[in-house]
Amino acid sequence: MDFSSKRTYGIAMAALGFIAWVGYGLLFVIFAKSPDLKKKNRFLFSLAVSDLLITIHVVASVVASFQSEWPFGSIGCQLDAFIGMAPTFISIAGAALVAKDKYYRICKPKMVGRNYSFSIYANWTLGIIGGLLPFFGFGQYGFETDDLSLRTGCLLDFKTVSAKYRFYIVFISLVWFVWPLYKLTSHYIKISAKLDRFHPLMFVVPLQMLVSLLPYAIYAMISITVGVSSAPYYLVAVNNIAAKVFIGTNPFIYIYFDPELRLACKNLFKYSSTPVQDQIQDKKDE
Repeated sequence: MDFSSKRTYGIAMAALGFIAWVGYGLLFVIFAKSPDLKKKNRFLFSLAVSDLLITIHVVASVVASFQSEWPFGSIGCQLDAFIGMAPTFISIAGAALVAKDKYYRICKPKMVGRNYSFSIYANWTLGIIGGLLPFFGFGQYGFETDDLSLRTGCLLDFKTVSAKYRFYIVFISLVWFVWPLYKLTSHYIKISAKLDRFHPLMFVVPLQMLVSLLPYAIYAMISITVGVSSAPYYLVAVNNIAAKVFIGTNPFIYIYFDPELRLACKNLFKYSSTPVQDQIQDKKDE
């Protein structure tokens, strides 16, 4: 990857970060105008906060992409890596929590709201712990290339392999990829069975996660088996960009496929004196 490719990488990261800001900007305006929707979508609000934290990592990568060297020093590298990892864990698990809420609302209404605050606190606590483990010897954070001119960010150092690192990769793959993917897919399957029709998120969200997160997961698993020493650096760039597709598409997926949020979004661009909840009920009555 030469310097022109490095700038292209920075532009791609900037575009995905901007898309995420626009999407979540719409969501936060919706929540500001309809506090009941914010209260109802606590898991989605938590997901939004974690995704926006990831954009700090995105901004650092964009800035570094237009510099001849990494501009934030070694401490900045460690912080950048932590901000890139911990909120990502929280975001992935947050998508599973959103699916659980939708499952409860359709299949188990009595469970709606039960232990939601605890689930959010637990998700953030576990995600932060997962992000801190490399500081305690479970792998290590570092630059993603040895070439000083191509350093655009920090995450796991895939070339420093140890027993603890192998454990960590397997651990995070199971806890923050396989398990959330299984849980959200199973929730949407149960919703589809209850409604006697396919719920669109049963396909959309698992596909989104596979496209966005599977490349990075595969690369991490390769690092603990055959190793990545001879792998071209552009694979790391592709993995990083793919992972940011997750945060860029999240707000639009959850706004579009939620009738109340979609209607509230439409109302932002046209005047309506009728509350969103009443409009939804009118549509149901029709």
